[in-house]
This record gives sequence, structure tokens and C-alpha cells, in this order.
Amino acid sequence: MIAGADPRALIPYLVIGVIMLLRWRNISRARPLRPAMLVVVPGIVAVVTALVLWRLPVLHWGWAVFALGLVVGAGAGWQRTRLMHLERDAETDRIMVRNSPAAFLFVLAVLAARKLFAWETGLNEGHSSAAHSSAAMLALYASLGFALGLVTASRIELWRRAKGLD
Repeated sequence: MIAGADPRALIPYLVIGVIMLLRWRNISRARPLRPAMLVVVPGIVAVVTALVLWRLPVLHWGWAVFALGLVVGAGAGWQRTRLMHLERDAETDRIMVRNSPAAFLFVLAVLAARKLFAWETGLNEGHSSAAHSSAAMLALYASLGFALGLVTASRIELWRRAKGLD
């Protein structure tokens, strides 16, 4: 353990690690694609994003950074979904989706890149200066845009590919 580090700071990493291990265990298992969930999840993310943006003051570069995060997230969501396998189950005639190891590793790479960004910019050190506060807000806008773009583009691509199987 790092000297002087708060052990409670490791809790999020442990939770993410356990979730990733459980997801890795079920990676080869196909699950039914539920069309209703293709709309619900992006809707929830959009509502949460809208609430956060409504409650926080948007800085001068905030909307541009949000838009950039949205575009990058959409590209990442589209790429991640391209790595998934869709197939029609002959017995039930349902469309099944299966994550690929590459899609899983892609998610891990995105999480690692986000953490590396926080380390490089010093956003994880808890400074309260105006520059760090401004940078933290811009990082928040980028993260919100990225999450919304990733989830929405992923669901749109899943829907598009599922329609191709009909």
C-alpha cells in the first residue's frame, strides 16, 4: 500500500474489479436482446446528464468540452458494439447478444484512460484552486458527454444490427 494513502480510496477500485471479474466470467454467455432496454438506458443517462448540467453552472468552454466528449463517446460506443456478436437463436427465434473479449478489454481500456487523464491533470489530488476547480468541471462535462455518447451510440448500433437480422 502507498504510504499515507487512505484505504477507503481503494474501495471504488475493489468494486470495479469485482464487477469486471463477474462480467468476465459471463462473457461467453449469450443473453437475449431486449429492445425496450435499448431505449430505457440511454434515457436514464440523458436525464441524469440533463439534471447535472442544469444544476451546475456551465463554464465558458463547458459546452464545447461536453460536445467533444459526446462525439468521442459515440465513437467509442459504436466501436465497442461492433465488437459484440449478435445471432438469432433457432429455438426461440430471439436475437441474442454476446460480448466479446475484445469489447470487454475495450471497456477496461476506456476506464484506464479516464484514470490516467485524472492523474495527468491532477484532478484526483483534491486541490481546491480555481484552476483545478475549472479543470475538474471541464473534466466532468467531458465525462458526462462521453457517457451519454457511449451509451446512446452503443444502443443505436445494437438496434441497427438487430434489425439486419430480421
